[in-house]
Amino acid sequence: MQGTVVRKKENPFHDMDFVAVGHTQQSVEKVLADNFHNFIKTNQIGKSDEAHTLTYLILDRPFNITGEEGSHQPRTITDATTGEQLGWVQNSDLHLNNGVQGKMLDFFMNSDNGQRAVNITVNGETYKVASANGAMKAKIGYNREKI
Repeated sequence: MQGTVVRKKENPFHDMDFVAVGHTQQSVEKVLADNFHNFIKTNQIGKSDEAHTLTYLILDRPFNITGEEGSHQPRTITDATTGEQLGWVQNSDLHLNNGVQGKMLDFFMNSDNGQRAVNITVNGETYKVASANGAMKAKIGYNREKI
């Protein structure tokens, strides 16, 4: 299946999707802590013991978010040091003030539908790569409006 995704020109690179075969929430958060430092889980779609998606916001500075995780209401993002408003997030719709850098990351957990990661070799380096089929099926199954 193919199609065209049209996004607002202000935010064409909406988020990043990862298929986290064999990972737990704790191992995902360790990778985030080791690489980005400033992250907060903003949402979980699905139950932890089934195929589900964990959504995180990463920013270029320490931050806080008002409201409850998974809320469908706009949630204010503030600088953890100054209290200055940095933007807002609603579901996966992210709006950041000028000069603030960040991105939403989606991790598809237990969504490989039995399709385990495989090793591929590129230029002599071996990488473990997961099939995106299960994640894409999950994404289509969420069937929500994309902004």
